[in-house]
Amino acid sequence: GCVWKVETIGDCYKGLVGGVEHCDDHPRRATALACAIVDIVSKIATRLDLSLTCRCGVNTGEVMGAMMATELPRYLMYGEVCDVMNCLEAQGVP
Repeated sequence: GCVWKVETIGDCYKGLVGGVEHCDDHPRRATALACAIVDIVSKIATRLDLSLTCRCGVNTGEVMGAMMATELPRYLMYGEVCDVMNCLEAQGVP
């Protein structure tokens, strides 16, 4: 509970912890999600004998969100936290 997939852009998965549901332990849940993703990618790489890398960034703070469109609805997030998240995505090193 309290963990939501917001969107996928290219190979970047954007998630939200808390959001409409108050979640006192959102930093722990966000970190657990990031660690689970790294673990799963590692297991897939081992199983398929591939060299895969993965990077996860975790940031906390307030966001605003809105549902956009009716035919293909999307949930969008806005706020300073999103700007930091975009910088993490753009400048992160696997």
